[in-house]
Amino acid sequence: MDADRERILDYARKKFFAEGFNKISMDEIAVGLGMSKKTIYKNFEKKEVLVEEAVFSYLNANLSELTIIHSTGKNSVEKLCMSIQLIGSMLARISQRCFSDMQVHYPRIWQKVEEYRSLKIRANFGAIFTEGQLEGVFKPYPIDLVMQVLLSAIRGVINPEFLWDSSLANKDAFQMTTAIIIHGLLTEDGNKIFKKFKIGESLCKK
Repeated sequence: MDADRERILDYARKKFFAEGFNKISMDEIAVGLGMSKKTIYKNFEKKEVLVEEAVFSYLNANLSELTIIHSTGKNSVEKLCMSIQLIGSMLARISQRCFSDMQVHYPRIWQKVEEYRSLKIRANFGAIFTEGQLEGVFKPYPIDLVMQVLLSAIRGVINPEFLWDSSLANKDAFQMTTAIIIHGLLTEDGNKIFKKFKIGESLCKK
């Protein structure tokens, strides 16, 4: 990646995630970087392009780790907890204002994020649930049903309407939601493993 483009992307991402997408202007990004607006627009023709790349470069870099987690030799419950911790850590770096701004001001990008999130979670969590059923640590519910329930719950919680009215941080809301559902999917043996992990900041740490 071009050095200027990478600098713009990294700086803009930090500003967007901390303060929201709507508040931060291209002028402010140029001033913050000590860079001309011409250089900014040479690399990103408009703000929406910068917003989209900032979001998806972050998602791609982090969610690729889900595949790495799945390839470890750990049991499925441990893999699931590690995956929840990873996504929770990602959400912790993004302000609630970002979700609201994206939904209101960049609905096309919001929809793409929703679709991308569903695809990644369905593929990776679905594989872990399937593996867990073979291990005897997850109950034999239909995987399609399990994933639909989980994704519906996540969409209901990780959205601006809920988060603004809730006292929960993004990370905690995601981890608690998934933990509540997963607890009901585990067999007795699965729950013995799951109980070694705590919900919240220390979820997935023994």
